[in-house]
Amino acid sequence: MIRRPPRSTLSSSSAASDVYKRQILSGDETWTSNYVYVLTNNLTVPNGVVLSINAGTIVKVKYQSYGSDKRSLLVDGVLNANGTASAPVYFTSERDDTVGGDTNSDSNSTAPVAGDWQSIQFRSGSSGVLNHTEIRYGGHATGAVYLAGSSPALNHLTVRHSNSAAVNALASDQPTITNFAAYNTPFGGLWIRGGSLNTDALWDQTDIVYILGENLTVASGSTLTLAPGLVVKVKYQSYGSDKRSLLVDGVLNVNGTGGTFGMPVYFTSERDD
Repeated sequence: MIRRPPRSTLSSSSAASDVYKRQILSGDETWTSNYVYVLTNNLTVPNGVVLSINAGTIVKVKYQSYGSDKRSLLVDGVLNANGTASAPVYFTSERDDTVGGDTNSDSNSTAPVAGDWQSIQFRSGSSGVLNHTEIRYGGHATGAVYLAGSSPALNHLTVRHSNSAAVNALASDQPTITNFAAYNTPFGGLWIRGGSLNTDALWDQTDIVYILGENLTVASGSTLTLAPGLVVKVKYQSYGSDKRSLLVDGVLNVNGTGGTFGMPVYFTSERDD
């Protein structure tokens, strides 16, 4: 861990100095709003380790201009980001001077853009919460939040300026998502990766739209259940016959409800507003 002295360019609401992080955490850590934390490379929270991020804390990620070598926070253990309505936790680009000040010390010569960094990745077996958390300028090639065998709680999550999806998940991932919002993001919902669903799964998060970006097959012996009020949108493809489908070899249970106060399940195009 490297600290550098305070800078006068930090805003009044920002941290007092910068703490640089990279590679692998060696034990449990708590990050506080006293500092701006800068990820200079991929940072891994290993299995058995808990990273707690307190309300008002700002985390910035180093910008990489070349190829797909963008920085990520990789979670194999536990990540608990516990912001509040008045003091959210921010994950953003080092080029974003609107929170935490001029972290890359370049005055106004650069500005953040979507895809400056990659994602917060909850990998297989990991867990955690993103509570009152705002993620900005990430999502390069994946999504601002990327799930791969994990089902964290995302409460009051806001995604801004993602380069791809807001949240990217396997069909079998079952995150809890409440009070979700996305802005200036091409796929502002829960992007479901294609392939084969080989286990039972329940899609029941009605505060976010599910997006089928690729063909998804419910395999023989598996059941996919959709809860009342769910909205599933399918990515539009303009070329040839390569259109997206939900293919059922197992069981698909769509449990919409009718009546005056009914909650139907919708399947529609991503272009249906």
